[in-house]
Amino acid sequence: MSKEADLITETLKNMTEQIKLMASVQMAVVTYLGEKDHKFRSDVISEVLAVDKFRESFTNFLLSRDDAPDEVKLQMIEINEGIKEIKEGRDNA
Repeated sequence: MSKEADLITETLKNMTEQIKLMASVQMAVVTYLGEKDHKFRSDVISEVLAVDKFRESFTNFLLSRDDAPDEVKLQMIEINEGIKEIKEGRDNA
């Protein structure tokens, strides 16, 4: 490998470790605050589910699990249908 490729590889490794650390700290903060404050927890969940890619991924994960409660699966389907209706309404406006 060239010196530049080695530098890029090392930089990517360092960045990956830093991102993992930031994710761990953020998860600890969200978990702590989420256990203390139901509104905070709801707001975080709403923000995550507002991103199509994350919501769809989570929905697929739930639907693929036999041990996920049917009520949770149904709620995610309803959320997706509601968002679809909102988007279709926007597109038709």
